[in-house]
Amino acid sequence: MLWTISIIGVLVASTAFLMGRRWLISRPAPAAPPPQPEAGPTMLTTASMKKSEPDRRSAPRRKGNRVEVFLTDDPKRPPLLGWVVDRSMGGLCLVVEKPLTEGTQLNVRPRQAPQTAPWTAIEIRSCRADDGEWEVGCRFIKPPQWNDLLLFG
Repeated sequence: MLWTISIIGVLVASTAFLMGRRWLISRPAPAAPPPQPEAGPTMLTTASMKKSEPDRRSAPRRKGNRVEVFLTDDPKRPPLLGWVVDRSMGGLCLVVEKPLTEGTQLNVRPRQAPQTAPWTAIEIRSCRADDGEWEVGCRFIKPPQWNDLLLFG
């Protein structure tokens, strides 16, 4: 008998709470429709609309702080210095001081990475002049491990 009264009390209190909340909380007024121009109807044409180009990247880019990297094709020679300006799961965008040939395969490693960090193989996909420097688009030949990718920022 006592439990029946407590269940009924909980149901009544819950119903009162929900109904009170519904009536007491003000709802936002619907937005006014935008003013209509006074002129007559205009014809819309699709001839002036530009078709958007789909993004061909397989992974989205991430910008961030520039990360200094070493680039080399031969570990016995001194490496070229560059900076990562954006990165993705598929590759890097680097800024270097001299142009690099498209199709060239290089190895890259962050300058601040430990000596045990592996070199990551990349292929130069594009190279264009940018205000006295060269912006180089690179593709990872073999996707690096997640912890190695984090070293690039």
